[in-house]
Amino acid sequence: MPNALVSSVQSIKRYLKHAESCGVDTTSLLADVQIDASVLEDNANHIPTKSLLTFLHSAIIASKDPCFGLNASRLIQMDTFDILGYIALNCASLREAMEQVMVYESVSGTSGVTEIIPLDDQVLIRWQSSVKEPLIQRHSEENVIASWFRYAQQIVNIDDRPSEVWFSHSAPAIDDLSCYQTIFHSPVYFDKPYSGLLISAEQLDTPFPQANRDMLKLLQQQAEQQLQQQKLAGQEKLVTQRVNNLIRLMINNSIPSKELIAEQLGVSSRTLQRQLESEGRSYKQLLQSIRQEMAEHYLKNSSMSVEAVSQKIGFADARSFQRSFKQWTGRTPGSFR
Repeated sequence: MPNALVSSVQSIKRYLKHAESCGVDTTSLLADVQIDASVLEDNANHIPTKSLLTFLHSAIIASKDPCFGLNASRLIQMDTFDILGYIALNCASLREAMEQVMVYESVSGTSGVTEIIPLDDQVLIRWQSSVKEPLIQRHSEENVIASWFRYAQQIVNIDDRPSEVWFSHSAPAIDDLSCYQTIFHSPVYFDKPYSGLLISAEQLDTPFPQANRDMLKLLQQQAEQQLQQQKLAGQEKLVTQRVNNLIRLMINNSIPSKELIAEQLGVSSRTLQRQLESEGRSYKQLLQSIRQEMAEHYLKNSSMSVEAVSQKIGFADARSFQRSFKQWTGRTPGSFR
């Protein structure tokens, strides 16, 4: 992982505190990865993501806690997710909060990516670690997903629970897995295709009790400034990835326009077009790719009719969908299924 990538100070604090509670000499661990403890006193600071991950690896081993990442989630606070958490707190609903996460996630760190994956009448809020080392990947994904859940329950005051919790890794080699049930109060499954929280599509529109539009605008302005700083430092997440995530979230029986996506990203449609062109892409290409991805998923993994699939991804009628699908894949929806 390039040294240029950085993470917020908040990214390490809950790991640090949990390691200390396990009796780990964190002073030595910080020194080993060349993190100055004084830097952690100011939440505005950032640390190299590489140093964070090296610290996490050492802390997991030294703690002797087989559920280190999961248990560290108990230490969440209002500022756990930095400015991203405050933005979510002031949104009107989970849907709007996820839209904002897609735009500003890289402000808080570069160790993973959030996606929305439609699954029949449900959606999976997925978080994927950018680290492929199995030990760090498991603990970081368990920590982030458990922290999301605790943040929604304890900070946002949302009492909704996921229908299922998924982890792509195998269950840890411990006799008692009840700690997962104690945290999530929902069925927890391992060895799934993704890691995340499975919720009903309706839960995306759960209202947030502390929504504040004026505060949200102020926080968005601050996040935009930080994004610009990342762009100058070469750390910004690709625009293509952010647009893809927004399309997945917003395509629901209608097609989100380029203008609407640009508005969510805080730029003009012309600026968005130029940004995509600089990455060798166009909005039309991305939209077609996501519609194909979603169509193939629904045809393979659901009992939805061809007509229902066509409507779900924004086609006016099944005939238009069948014609487009044949152009994309060389096969009819029926034969593909």
